[in-house]
Amino acid sequence: MEWAPFRYAVVGLFAGGVMLLATWLFSGIASVSNALAVLNFPATIFGVAVSGNVHAPSEAAFFFAVFVQWFALGYITAWLYGKVRSARHVDV
Repeated sequence: MEWAPFRYAVVGLFAGGVMLLATWLFSGIASVSNALAVLNFPATIFGVAVSGNVHAPSEAAFFFAVFVQWFALGYITAWLYGKVRSARHVDV
């Protein structure tokens, strides 16, 4: 059980990396970009807050926030999955 937090972090890193890459790759396609803008709205707000300019959010802060946002979501999802899985396998 001591490896569980490491596994959660690996899932979080994977989720953060995949969404960071997807956001960067699909930023030029309008329909996908609109969907990603909705999913990454908290990151956009963070980028605007860091830059102080509503019309030009900081790209570095935005991509950092995208990674942190999806890392946290992946970590929490893996943690919940681990809790559900361990609850179903009770030692007798």
